[in-house]
Amino acid sequence: MSLKSGDLKKLWGRSGNICSFPGCGVELAQEKKVNRVIGEEAHIKGEKPTAPRYDPNQTEEERESYENRILLCPTHHTEIDSDPETWTVERLKQMKADHEQQVSRNRQFPMLMNELSKLVQKFQTPEDVLDLSVMDVEDSESIKIVRVMPQKKEELMPTSKFCLVKHYPSSLVG
Repeated sequence: MSLKSGDLKKLWGRSGNICSFPGCGVELAQEKKVNRVIGEEAHIKGEKPTAPRYDPNQTEEERESYENRILLCPTHHTEIDSDPETWTVERLKQMKADHEQQVSRNRQFPMLMNELSKLVQKFQTPEDVLDLSVMDVEDSESIKIVRVMPQKKEELMPTSKFCLVKHYPSSLVG
């Protein structure tokens, strides 16, 4: 039995074609002189009784599911399988979740920049746009885009994970 087509697509899609090992960044389906796929759909819990992290209580269906796979480059697949004491099931699941969450956040950035572009166009004069800064705010559920005005703050629109703040020199704010 192998990974189902839907699970295979989900694994590659959510991994963003990038090795899930922290800091690796290797592109797994490469288009150089020759198209080649180096990505490996590694088992988190081993495929065979002799494999690292093998769980005899796991069913064949569970073993070949999206939940039991992590997308890695050949180097990191070898590394995790050669040291199962360090690379535990829990650690690999967390690595996969963290990587997929980062890929998802990265995909949201172009949408944010489009929102910011539209917002900047709403300002009436160049003097209204002194300094715009973007901060990634991961731990907050409702962040608002805020324009800081002398003596008051005015909400412009809600957004989910980012905050745009208009900064004025402190001499103007009081």
